[in-house]
Amino acid sequence: MPGTVLILQHSAGGLLGALEAPLRAAGLELETWRTFAEPSPPRHAGQIDALIGLGGTMHPDEDIAHPWLAEARALYRQAITRGIPVLGVCLGAQLMAQALGGGAGPIGRLRVGFLPVEVHAEDDPLFGDLPATIRPLSWHEYAVEPPPEATVLAAADGTPQVIRFAQRAWGVQFHAELAGHVTRWFENGGESLRERGADVEAITAELDGAVAAWQPHATAIAARFAAIAVAPV
Repeated sequence: MPGTVLILQHSAGGLLGALEAPLRAAGLELETWRTFAEPSPPRHAGQIDALIGLGGTMHPDEDIAHPWLAEARALYRQAITRGIPVLGVCLGAQLMAQALGGGAGPIGRLRVGFLPVEVHAEDDPLFGDLPATIRPLSWHEYAVEPPPEATVLAAADGTPQVIRFAQRAWGVQFHAELAGHVTRWFENGGESLRERGADVEAITAELDGAVAAWQPHATAIAARFAAIAVAPV
């Protein structure tokens, strides 16, 4: 019987995007914890069937400014320990790494745009069907430092991009949820990106084509995650 997926939304613009429709098609109920606005999650790990954590404008080491980061880490850790399917995107992946004894630290530069990622996921149940090279949306200046037991399934410029943390737990540094809503990210943050050397115009010129190219991958990833979430253990 389909269950409940708790979505950890870490900033107002961090929406589920292209991952949403396949989850709903599987009959899963989606419930959201807006971590930046609500003091505690609506459910604890024992009350959910899957967990998805999205990106955010904050960094994973800013606990003083964002005290909820510690509670989010605890929730990721509890869910993974219980064997609940978990998918963390960008900040979500970084928090998962921290929660499991790894880390997340600055890479010394802003990595933004539709940049190549080399995939070696082989028979992974979630990412195994991705082509050898993909060009999803990257937008980060921190990177995951995987714990020893994790497996890196994709990388770019020496940084892990897809990490399998446990049998049913994955982190993705790029934005697997890529959909049209990211247009607003560049509208709202364009000036700041330009000041840091990003070619915003070139990136946004690619946006429509990149979204269309990524949609089949996003749909497949979300559909496989939904199947894992509803499968009996």
